[in-house]
Amino acid sequence: MRILIGMAAVGLVLSAGAANTWWVDDDNYGLSGLDGKSEQTAYGTIQDALNDADFAAGDTVKVLPGVYDRDGTVRSGVTNRVVITNKCTIVSTGGKEVTHIVGKHDATANGTGPAAVRCIVCTVSEARIEGFTIRDGAAAGGTADVSDNHGGAFLGYGRKNLIVDCVISNCVSGRAAGQNGGTSIRCEFSRNRGITSGSHLQDGVSYNSYFHDALSPSDYIYHVYNSTVYNCRVDCQANNCTAYNSFIRTDRANSKLYYSIVATKAGNTVLGTGSYNISADNAKVDEN
Repeated sequence: MRILIGMAAVGLVLSAGAANTWWVDDDNYGLSGLDGKSEQTAYGTIQDALNDADFAAGDTVKVLPGVYDRDGTVRSGVTNRVVITNKCTIVSTGGKEVTHIVGKHDATANGTGPAAVRCIVCTVSEARIEGFTIRDGAAAGGTADVSDNHGGAFLGYGRKNLIVDCVISNCVSGRAAGQNGGTSIRCEFSRNRGITSGSHLQDGVSYNSYFHDALSPSDYIYHVYNSTVYNCRVDCQANNCTAYNSFIRTDRANSKLYYSIVATKAGNTVLGTGSYNISADNAKVDEN
């Protein structure tokens, strides 16, 4: 299926002209005398930049290529690799292929538990995270609908937090293993595992993204749940979603589709304007 690349304006833009630019380079981890104000004196972790006494709302953090998998801060009952408490932009200089934010699975059977490390938690609105592979994160565990159990990769508050041009993979949590909250743009989600719901996306929005290869303990787990998607390909199960100009492999229940295609649908799936069921219409999907 061919998905249109164009995206309508979403009105989620951070203020131009950040007050300060901070630098991060994992090669500098453990070194002393760093101030984060240049590539040469870059901090060794993203959190070190965010914790600088002079860091202010509107600042930008530029992250050099590397694997950011050290240190952690406890917030929302879970250790987190990155805790964002100010409106800011965190952007890689080399792109998602070479810049990774890496959490940690617990040694338990499903990967959640007290030793788990979530990748990112954001406690404010209007932060922007751009150009990373965000992987191997996990939440505390359990299936109760509480924040400790949400967002192995990203836990955010409000849909004005942006995740742009990222890969989110191999994360696990009780609910919303990949993205919980926020808005993703041009992202790829793969091999995330929600124990009860939301393997890839829950309570959020996504534009021009690709969701595939979700991992689930049963066929009844919803991989994209209670969310809105635009111009997306969802090669897995959706539930209680609103989709525009998208492809949904399977809708379990309650979704509303507009100018979209669904391969397998539930009896209460709403096929709105311009939508159809390819199984019923015996249509073919162009997979390119």
